[in-house]
Amino acid sequence: MEVQQQISDGGSGVPVSVSEAFAPLDSGSAFYNLACSATDAMICGDEKDRIAFWNPAAERIFGYSTEEMLGQPIAVLIPDRHKTAHKVGVERYLNTGQPSIIGRSVEVSALNKDGQEFPIELSISAWKSDGRQFFSAIIRDITRRKFMEQALHRAREDAEKASRAKSRFLSATSHELRTPLNAIMGFGGLLLNNPGELLSERQKVHAGHIVSAGEHLLALINDLLDLGKIESGKIEFADETIDLSPLISECLEYLLQAADQRGITISVQLPEAPFSARADRMRLRQVLVNLLSNAVKYNVDNGTIEVIGQPATETSLKIGVRDTGGGIAPQDMERLFEPFQRLVTPASTIEGTGLGLSLTKALVEGMGGSLSVESRLGEGSTFWLNIPAG
Repeated sequence: MEVQQQISDGGSGVPVSVSEAFAPLDSGSAFYNLACSATDAMICGDEKDRIAFWNPAAERIFGYSTEEMLGQPIAVLIPDRHKTAHKVGVERYLNTGQPSIIGRSVEVSALNKDGQEFPIELSISAWKSDGRQFFSAIIRDITRRKFMEQALHRAREDAEKASRAKSRFLSATSHELRTPLNAIMGFGGLLLNNPGELLSERQKVHAGHIVSAGEHLLALINDLLDLGKIESGKIEFADETIDLSPLISECLEYLLQAADQRGITISVQLPEAPFSARADRMRLRQVLVNLLSNAVKYNVDNGTIEVIGQPATETSLKIGVRDTGGGIAPQDMERLFEPFQRLVTPASTIEGTGLGLSLTKALVEGMGGSLSVESRLGEGSTFWLNIPAG
């Protein structure tokens, strides 16, 4: 780029040297070298809206050579629908000094040499030299960024649409499953408890399998319904003060038999002072039962479970459920709280759907808390429930 080129003085016939108008852009100056090596376009112009500097990045972005653009009106780069606003903005600044977009970054459209419109990020600065007003613009082509933003927006919309469709499907399917399931469980219970027609031991076992499978399926349906309600924002949480010691004891009553059958020892360590939380009692009970059930289910025979309660901050507390099971592999941690993810081997005899932890996490977050896990493969896991203090 030859900095000593002449630009026409708006038809007056008096040429103006670029070096006179833009002393910092003299060939060889540090600023000139910086401008020429910049990856963003740099364009400078005067108060008559004529281009007086055009760097190599501008050549690449707009398709015009420096020789083509020096002395040309900046308006050749502006789409027709924006030209009036540009002209008004320049005149207002020259007359009043009030900037419109000067001094801030904006996203607008520009025209290249082929007449194609494309998005740019534009930053304009203004300064005076020898009583004359000059402007400089830093321009970045953001076509790729806009394309990525649009693609991301479409992907987000598609994901939200799919999520809504999934929630509707789960809700509708779950409700439809309840009707035949109620009949299955009802008649299974009648077979087991009908004193007028006693069953043989073999028949009792079979009827027991029917009721047990029905209860398992009912629990799955309830989890699906709860998860769908949470995702759609239709579930409401009560806000009450809950004494945690009796609540934890209540939850443990449901698990003691299963734990005793496998020789698992359960211990509870809570602060001596009143230890209470602000949460929904029913949902908090559901969370604790789920965590404790998993601690029994995935533990080893003759293992241990510790329930630990402690203050976290002045306004929150922590409850930990620690087991001595097989632990969780580091590569599986990210999938741990995703729906329908079961991190056990295909040959495992442990029953489950992979919904429990995802539902538990959603319930905890719905009550203003958080759920995290610490685990070491082969040594066990600790699930930490962090909730507001009472």
